[in-house]
Parts: sequence; C-alpha cells; structure tokens
Amino acid sequence: LELGELLCRAGKSKAALEAVGELPVTDRRDKARRLLICGWAKRQMGDLQPAQVDLLEATKIDPKSARGHFELGRLYRARGNKDKALAAYHLALTLVFGEK
Repeated sequence: LELGELLCRAGKSKAALEAVGELPVTDRRDKARRLLICGWAKRQMGDLQPAQVDLLEATKIDPKSARGHFELGRLYRARGNKDKALAAYHLALTLVFGEK
C-alpha cells in the first residue's frame, strides 16, 4: 500500500493501480486505504465516476481519513461541484487540525 501511495504522489497513476489493484487485504483499514489509492489514481487519470465510487467507499469504511476527504474534494472540484468540494476540503482540514 505504501508503494501505491508513493506512486500516486509521483503522478504515476497506472503503476499505482497495478501495485494495489489486486492486493489482498483482510483488515478494514487496509481495505479503505486500498480503495483510497485506487480512487486517487483513477481521479488523476480522469476516470472520475469510478474514482468517486472508490473514494466514497473508502471514506465510508474509514470516515476519519483526511486524505480520503481531500481526494473527494479534488474529485468534486474536477466535476465542477464547488459546494461538495468545499465541504470535503473542510472536513479533511477538520480531521487534520481538529475543531477549534
């Protein structure tokens, strides 16, 4: 999973999908992380609908994933939905910094 994240960060989406796509996971958190990486990579490749499905499932499994909500924000922004993007970014920032 770490390799998939690194590949996404480097913009190597196809390689990230290949690295984690068939990776067996048993832990719920790892499943959420794999879905996050797949959604992140698909968003980078412009495959927005499948990316949204993966990211929504990832954040459903792990609602405290700041990265998951951040990626949802990026996806919503790419789809032109500014309100959903702002809400997702706000939640990501709240998870990172907490409510003050």
